Amino acid sequence: MQFAVAHQSLIGSRSANQDRIGYVERENAVLLVLADGLGGYEGGELAAETLVNAFVDSFEKIRHREISDPAAYLVLTTVHAHTLIRRRSEQQGLDAISPRTTCVVCLVQNGLAYWAHVGDSRLYLCRNKHMHLRTRDHSVSEELVKQGMISEDQSRDEFGQLTRCVGGMRLPRLSLGAETRLQTGDILMLCSDGVWRELTDAELEANMTAPQIEDGVEKLLTQAHKSRPEDCDNMSVILFRWEDAVSTAEPLYQLSTPDIDQDKLWNVQRSNKDGHGAGTDSLENKLADIESFVDKIDDII
Repeated sequence: MQFAVAHQSLIGSRSANQDRIGYVERENAVLLVLADGLGGYEGGELAAETLVNAFVDSFEKIRHREISDPAAYLVLTTVHAHTLIRRRSEQQGLDAISPRTTCVVCLVQNGLAYWAHVGDSRLYLCRNKHMHLRTRDHSVSEELVKQGMISEDQSRDEFGQLTRCVGGMRLPRLSLGAETRLQTGDILMLCSDGVWRELTDAELEANMTAPQIEDGVEKLLTQAHKSRPEDCDNMSVILFRWEDAVSTAEPLYQLSTPDIDQDKLWNVQRSNKDGHGAGTDSLENKLADIESFVDKIDDII
């Protein structure tokens, strides 16, 4: 695969950086993951770091050349991270429901991209130097945009409550992106709200498409910091540019957007916990060989 990638995370004007980023590659695949710990809850950095490590560890443990069901992998690994966050917060004497994080993760495999997110960390796709799409936040302000009550620009100033996160009492529910065949020159950007809130779409687009991808990262962070120098949030960004030919690999899903029943995935694990298995430990063991677990649940997803 021919591609370029660059990433960076800055503390801004905060006392600690609760953002975490991860990047790992293998012969035919790349995993990009970004998490933004919730500052209003104790242990945000623990939650973000646990989630990123869960994805990196699971990706490195996969023995098969390809992930046969990327959508199931993204969902299961996020649930795995959720259980680890709850457990590690208890081990460190924190309130188990406090450490929480957003996340956005993207798997590029055989020239096809698969992504998912929870919260207001975003993925953008820039094609032919123009913004092609972005993920939609799980937040009150995003709902107001959908209802036409505020504009996209106004939503940048609305620090509304998140409606979903990883960690806390509720199981995370991911939004899955469409299976996307990357075109030569396509640019994927994962970023925390400390970046996208401070820049217009035009500014994001201009910096994402910088000739040198490292310069693009530097310009994004510098401009975001200048926008709010005295009260600058943590800022994190990953830029990925596809430089190979358009892939001829067969798509893995009949529909462009994977149809994954997340409730059924969790109910399988819940039934194990209720007497047919080892609960959370069972999930961890299955994730050690994600392909085996995916094979077992193919009939219900």
